Amino acid sequence: MVIFLHIPKTAGGTIYENVIKPNRGKTKIYSDHYPYGVHRLINKFLQKEKAVEYFTWMRDPVERALSHFRYMCSHAKGGPKFESGVGCKYVKHGEKAALEYSCERGAITDIMTRQISGQEGADNLHVPIDNMMRFRIYNPFSTEPREPADYDLETAKEHLRRMVFVGFQSRMDRDVDKLCERFGWKRPKSLRDIHVAKDDRWPVVLPEPTEEQLGLIRSVNKNDIALYNYAKELWW
Repeated sequence: MVIFLHIPKTAGGTIYENVIKPNRGKTKIYSDHYPYGVHRLINKFLQKEKAVEYFTWMRDPVERALSHFRYMCSHAKGGPKFESGVGCKYVKHGEKAALEYSCERGAITDIMTRQISGQEGADNLHVPIDNMMRFRIYNPFSTEPREPADYDLETAKEHLRRMVFVGFQSRMDRDVDKLCERFGWKRPKSLRDIHVAKDDRWPVVLPEPTEEQLGLIRSVNKNDIALYNYAKELWW
């Protein structure tokens, strides 16, 4: 089986709609905001040990965090479904207060490292399940941000080395070609940007962040910056 670790705001929705869905008949593919290690839960549910291949998509950490922050803020006016703690802070107090809140509460902190290390939410991998929908045990868009659990950069690096492919949002066309070649999948004629188009419907939040604000984002994403640079050494 193949597992796509869909990291938020890295063009994962575009990969899912354009590449994964059309090729699901050829390969058993699981795709969602999973932590690394979810294959243990899937094997437990299927009651068989199946070989697993992981791949993921990554993005410049500051760009990813900004996009994640803007998503939570802009969609806050879309109704209760999107009313995250960050979104409510944005509606009531503005983008500056919302950014400080999101950094303090871990809402946009080292998301790539947390997900790829597999340590955050790892305890949930051992609970019995009876429904495939419960595989989405890790939700980076949870309604209330929380302090990140312990996670380790070196573990995330080790898991990157085990992956069969890592793509980058900044070179989509080239990496989609390489991904499809790796798995023998049909390459889409064109890539339709799924979530970018949706985000354009909402007012832009923090359109021109100050250097101070960018510094704040960097300060809470030091592990992601290091992991992204390491991924480029392996896969660029």
